[in-house]
Amino acid sequence: QLDLSSPTLFRIRIVDETEHLGRLIASADRLKPEGDSEEEKRSSLLVVRSRPLNQQTWKIEFDTGGKPELCINSRIPDAIGQLKNNPLLQSLILPGAFRQVLMFFLWNEDDEEEGGIAEEWITFAEHIGDERPPGRDPKQLTDWIDVVVARFSESFELCDILLHKLEGGVS
Repeated sequence: QLDLSSPTLFRIRIVDETEHLGRLIASADRLKPEGDSEEEKRSSLLVVRSRPLNQQTWKIEFDTGGKPELCINSRIPDAIGQLKNNPLLQSLILPGAFRQVLMFFLWNEDDEEEGGIAEEWITFAEHIGDERPPGRDPKQLTDWIDVVVARFSESFELCDILLHKLEGGVS
């Protein structure tokens, strides 16, 4: 399950590979990465909001003066809580939202200053996938986005989660 409400936590295990091969020497769970500042520690790339959207279930807004916003229709009961806790909604919304954000920033990169939110998104995408292709060839950039979104989806097994949820709902 994807937890959008808190930072990523890590598990570390130290294993002896000298005298007693495979012996666990130490382990630690729920470790948080540390940044240089408090703001960096709490920073996220995407703001999630609930607001009226008529018949749209979600959309991405970029004219926010800062980070892109994932808007979930406020007609959905506990919209933000549903997105945080419902794997079905996560699997249907997050890959498309990720794709839209990357496309927006790649096609509007002249508008962004160095070190801004666009650069953070591209760095995040490169961490998931391969390095961004050079230049502005739409085919190469679209192919790169496809790979990044596919790897994002694979890392959270989004299709398997969706199928499991759908199979569990069928009697």
